[in-house]
Amino acid sequence: MINSLFVSYHDNPFIGDHFAIRRTLHKLQQQYWWPNIKQSVIDHIKSCLVCQAYNTSRQKCPDFLHYVRPSDGANELLGIDFCGPFPSTPTDNRYVLCLTDYYTKFVTAIPLPTCSAQAAVEAIFKEHMSFWCT
Repeated sequence: MINSLFVSYHDNPFIGDHFAIRRTLHKLQQQYWWPNIKQSVIDHIKSCLVCQAYNTSRQKCPDFLHYVRPSDGANELLGIDFCGPFPSTPTDNRYVLCLTDYYTKFVTAIPLPTCSAQAAVEAIFKEHMSFWCT
C-alpha cells in the first residue's frame, strides 16, 4: 500500500510530479501516517530513477582518473565501496560493502544494515580480514 501512495504522491505527473522530500512528506502527512514515514519518503526519493536523472547538478562532479600503483601481493591494496540502499532483507540489511583485492581481483560482498564508517571497519575485520589474513 505504501508503494501505491508513493506512486500517487510522488511518481504521478498529475498529482506529485516528483516533488522533493519535504513537499512529498507534507502531502502524505496531510492524509496518512505510518511508523518511520519520513525515512520511507527519503528512501523512496533517493531510489527514484527519474529524480536521480533530473537532479544531476547536486551530484559530485567526476574527478580525473588517478594512477593506482600495482600491488605486490594479496590484501595489500583493497578497493572499498558501498552499494545501496536496497530493499531490506529479513535481517534488515539494506547496503552491500564491496571489497576488491587489486592483486587477486577477488571481490567480497558483505551485507550491512547501514553504510557508516564504523559498520565498514567492523565488517572488514570480522568478515574479510579474519578469513583472508590468518
